[in-house]
Amino acid sequence: MTPQAEQLKKSKIFTVFDGILITVVLILCLLPLFFQLIVPTKKGKSVKITHNGTSTIYSLSQNRIVEIDGAVIKIEDGKVFFESNDCPTKQCVHTGKIYNAGDSAICMPKDIRVEIVGDGFDGSSK
Repeated sequence: MTPQAEQLKKSKIFTVFDGILITVVLILCLLPLFFQLIVPTKKGKSVKITHNGTSTIYSLSQNRIVEIDGAVIKIEDGKVFFESNDCPTKQCVHTGKIYNAGDSAICMPKDIRVEIVGDGFDGSSK
């Protein structure tokens, strides 16, 4: 066999190690999606809205609009979201709709925290 043929034989595009590495990386990338499908998430029963240290709890079963310091928070069909806000970043508006127990959306410039609360221990109890 000529030296060029031997080098061509050695320079395969993918080796067995490359295949194993690609498989492991693919499994690691899909693992969070797998756990999200298997582990059930608890739907929230109510929403706790905190502004400057004062909290108010609303039921997620009643549609309503809450206005706080220029922010419009909408509770609709068991989900809650910042519909609009006049803060400079609008990160809270981009958070989208939240509905699982433990989910939260925060407007840091105005100190507004919206948190979904489920049954029993919600992580903030003492």
